[in-house]
Amino acid sequence: MVSAQSFFGSSIPSVGFATIDDEVRGKVIDVEIRQQTDMNTSAPLFWPDGRPRMQATVTLETHQPTNEDDSGLHNLYIRGYMQNDVRAALRAIHTQVLVNGMWLRVRLDKIDEPRRAGMQGARHFEAEAWTAQNAPDWAENWPPSFENAKTGAPKSEGDDGPPPF
Repeated sequence: MVSAQSFFGSSIPSVGFATIDDEVRGKVIDVEIRQQTDMNTSAPLFWPDGRPRMQATVTLETHQPTNEDDSGLHNLYIRGYMQNDVRAALRAIHTQVLVNGMWLRVRLDKIDEPRRAGMQGARHFEAEAWTAQNAPDWAENWPPSFENAKTGAPKSEGDDGPPPF
């Protein structure tokens, strides 16, 4: 499935977790379930039994612009261990589905040793979710002011600027 963003030519940067404790927080803007693709060829991926390998592509509105042209929207690709961790976070708030308007925080918690040379170790995450009606404290002044988040300038007198995430 093609998102409206990609169809009309604007791409949304993906969330990367390079080191332990890297984290993303934000408001869920869109959730799309799609088939995983090969990073090199873009060919669809399948499990050995022939079933398609699926993932959730979650667009988050964040306080984390990566450059001056960044709108603050970032795609989080939920699959593998992250899927289990987000599922547990949803169960903790008595729901089974991530929907628009919810709040999500995902942090890289641990990286396993690779099983073989040349491979990457499995990544484990810590996730928290909140319903739209029960937003976390850090979401108090939402939506973020991206211009101020980019420059680090306070939004108004007495404001300490964007949060450190």
